[in-house]
Amino acid sequence: MLQELTFRAMNSHMQVLLATDKSINQLEVPIVEGFELAEQRFSRFRSASECSYLNARSGQMSLVSERMMEVLELAGHYKEQTMGIFDICVGHALERAGYGESFERIHENVSELMPQLPLSGTGLALQVDPWMKSIRIPTSCQLDFGGIVKSWTAHQVAHQLQRDWQVGKGLLNAGGDVVVWGGASESEPWRIGI
Repeated sequence: MLQELTFRAMNSHMQVLLATDKSINQLEVPIVEGFELAEQRFSRFRSASECSYLNARSGQMSLVSERMMEVLELAGHYKEQTMGIFDICVGHALERAGYGESFERIHENVSELMPQLPLSGTGLALQVDPWMKSIRIPTSCQLDFGGIVKSWTAHQVAHQLQRDWQVGKGLLNAGGDVVVWGGASESEPWRIGI
């Protein structure tokens, strides 16, 4: 039998369905905390986040956490795969378009902002050194992880549920970024409507 947990995180509705003999209440803290910790690290709207720290130090070499390095390398991979269309260096462009604070705090009609958003970032390259766990952001660049971190976090939380809590079957829907494992039942795969 599937147990359900719903909550809000990262400005999105989160839904978790798990087949486990543990109580969903027992798993709620690590699930919600996984999203909260990611938001504390990657949000450009939180002044104490690692993202805000890096943006404030643009132009300078900065050491980064392992989690930040993992996401930076993943973002670099997606930028390469999309020939530059995916780019995390869009913070300034998003602010110019009116996205200077979290969506839930913007009083204007969000749909009016979208046509002004750039299709890609600055085209400038981040200097990422995985061996030194450091990065230099060009001075004209500001990072925004909104296009990657929710999905990355969903995968991290799902992996933790499987590894640390031995949850053999589950679905994690993080505002449309969906991770599934183990099948909906013994003989049926997960079916996701799009």
